[in-house]
Amino acid sequence: MNEANLEPKDITDEIKQEGFDLYFYEKNLKEKEIEAINKDYAKKHIARDYLDMKIATSKLDLKGDSFFIDYFKDLKYIPIDKLRVWEEVYIGLTNSNILQKADLVNSIREVGVFTPLMVLKDGESFKVILGENRFHAIKALYELTYDEKYSKIPCFVLDSSEVSLDVLKVLRIDSDINYKDIKKDDLMRLLIKRRDLMKNLKG
Repeated sequence: MNEANLEPKDITDEIKQEGFDLYFYEKNLKEKEIEAINKDYAKKHIARDYLDMKIATSKLDLKGDSFFIDYFKDLKYIPIDKLRVWEEVYIGLTNSNILQKADLVNSIREVGVFTPLMVLKDGESFKVILGENRFHAIKALYELTYDEKYSKIPCFVLDSSEVSLDVLKVLRIDSDINYKDIKKDDLMRLLIKRRDLMKNLKG
């Protein structure tokens, strides 16, 4: 067996930094032993990730204002021609990357949509609050293939009577900050906007 195939190269640097014993680089080590080591390593880091999250949570004001909403109670498959991006909560970021967009389209084509869009009902149509890249990707696939599997998109539907526009804007900002590679200028703009929105919500 090729020794190069036995090295868990993806975690080598982390293992060295953590001070782990690198005995598994011995020439006679079997694949199942490496798998066991990787599982043990993952288990330790999962526990550490949770502890870090618990420490971070303990530093928050958990009795402060909360605008918690059950965003996921109403899941529907909505025809693509009933959806449009909602301009009021759209955030134009400057880091548009055509290769990332191609990766998204290909992922949806190969394995499907595993994260529904979040939308707000607006008469007979629906406004896309979160997920416009997924929406545009599926729309492009449908228009180029006419495959019926792309004609409807899974969406969590929000009721306008339960959520304010400012809450939706904060939700959108938080989503972009947490899940997108944002340039420094865009990040500062979003953080200032979020601060102002929260001031409005708190009155």
